[in-house]
Amino acid sequence: MRGQPPEWPARGSVYAVELPHGGELVLVVSSDARNQHWPSAVVARIITRESLGELEPILLGQQTVVSLGDLEPVQGVALLDFLYTLDQEDIPATSFLGKVTAEAMQAVNGALISALDLPPYEFIQE
Repeated sequence: MRGQPPEWPARGSVYAVELPHGGELVLVVSSDARNQHWPSAVVARIITRESLGELEPILLGQQTVVSLGDLEPVQGVALLDFLYTLDQEDIPATSFLGKVTAEAMQAVNGALISALDLPPYEFIQE
């Protein structure tokens, strides 16, 4: 589900970025409201299915890991306890690979709650 790259790193978008230690795939997890007004975005690391190897059975059992299947722009896992803040200039539109499905983002929300030890959403609403 590639689509057009957003004007700014939108929540749920997948990018291939260059980091000091090499290339990496990332999923934008910060809110669109934040991403529109700040010069950075919070992203989670993605490991592709091909790169998982012997880590697959270990990672897939974790509450902070979301499986990205065939309907997603990349196949593998998103590690929601492996977060970065990247400057938007380090997330070029040309590196946009697509947006994950709504179902994947629901799983991401749950994994972030677990990774950050947040109370369930219904308890923090006013």
